[in-house]
Amino acid sequence: MGQEGVSESLRIIHKELDTTLALCGLRDIHDVDTRILRPGSYPLPSRPAPSTPR
Repeated sequence: MGQEGVSESLRIIHKELDTTLALCGLRDIHDVDTRILRPGSYPLPSRPAPSTPR
């Protein structure tokens, strides 16, 4: 395998990513955000605890 195997693996990953982006209606990886994910399939950012007045 070696270098040739790594190169082939990267070609496959690139093709899969291109296909996935197209199926999501996107053209660029920079357009990916949480809008393409199913609600509940990713963790939400934690909110800071409210501060108490002193």
